[in-house]
Amino acid sequence: MVLSEASRAFGVTALDHVLGELDRIVIDELAPGTKLPAEADLALRFGVSRLTIREALKVLAGQELVELRAGARAKVSAPSSRSLARNLDIFIRRDPRAVLELSELRMGLEVQAAGLAAQNATRAGLASLDNALVKMRRAAEEYANGVDAEESYHKGDLEFHEALAAASGNRMLAIVLMSLEEAMRASFVHSFRGQFTRKSTLADRLGLHERVAELVAAGDARAATAAMTTLLAVSERDIRAALDTGVAPLAAAASSDQTGGKPEESQG
Repeated sequence: MVLSEASRAFGVTALDHVLGELDRIVIDELAPGTKLPAEADLALRFGVSRLTIREALKVLAGQELVELRAGARAKVSAPSSRSLARNLDIFIRRDPRAVLELSELRMGLEVQAAGLAAQNATRAGLASLDNALVKMRRAAEEYANGVDAEESYHKGDLEFHEALAAASGNRMLAIVLMSLEEAMRASFVHSFRGQFTRKSTLADRLGLHERVAELVAAGDARAATAAMTTLLAVSERDIRAALDTGVAPLAAAASSDQTGGKPEESQG
């Protein structure tokens, strides 16, 4: 649709008009992965210059509605959690205690995800949970043998929670939970630190994850939600301990070395 004189009179620019039209087309008419018409065709359709079309597409790319590649037509993007993830990451970096609010958010979302996963998980979904647990077990064993495998464990832990969200069968829930990835990394670090003040092991935390996966595989929604509630409550307790004591990982490790012990772990 070409920009009307009436719209111009109300201060609607050619770029505003094209943005509105492309937004409608991308969201309402085209499926993710579909390519938009060529810039020349869009310019002719809307009665504007190719430069205006190019600027509009850049705006849509910034909103993660389309993907742009040199020499190729713009392509409709699938729904993404990246924008929300970035904002949550900034929030926690500016205020470390916001990880406690994240814990409350996770309690509401991931307990629900566990129950839905117990009802809806496919074989592929269960396999993804198992694969994440394999990585977590390997990292836990390496750490027990003196290898610095903390980051590897965190990675497997994130994969576990993302797999659980995907297994829920609720796409919106999965997108929201996936947006928490970077924020959850921060919470894992705090949980790791807080565990130094407790008499627990990495194997204990791994066991909590294994219990959730076991109940999801068994299709026991009520028990799965209870197990996830326990897991997240333990994680929040350790985060609070870290924030309250200000214990740093290296300081705790040094203290443990002096007493002949090994730093204790906690994972979300």
